[in-house]
Amino acid sequence: MTRRDILSGIERPLLVLGLLLVTVLIAVRAYKTLYSQAAVHGFSPNQSGSTSREPVGPSQLNPAIPDFRLWSAKRIEAYQTWNSIRNRVTHMISELSG
Repeated sequence: MTRRDILSGIERPLLVLGLLLVTVLIAVRAYKTLYSQAAVHGFSPNQSGSTSREPVGPSQLNPAIPDFRLWSAKRIEAYQTWNSIRNRVTHMISELSG
């Protein structure tokens, strides 16, 4: 048996394995693309349980106003304290620079 015969004996299984792996790669990429698009379409705003029927509050009209509905009272108080301090500092800086 020559060296070339040994290599050709190894090359054929490696070629088959390589083609099999490329096929698996293509199948996985196609699966990922199709199912990710399906998941995105599943969360479309036209769904029948959508929250778009809720009335529009001030926080939805102005993104600078946070939605306090899910916040605890302690967190709301801390936010308002921080916001008032920030407003005072901003006002002081604007007076110094203007």
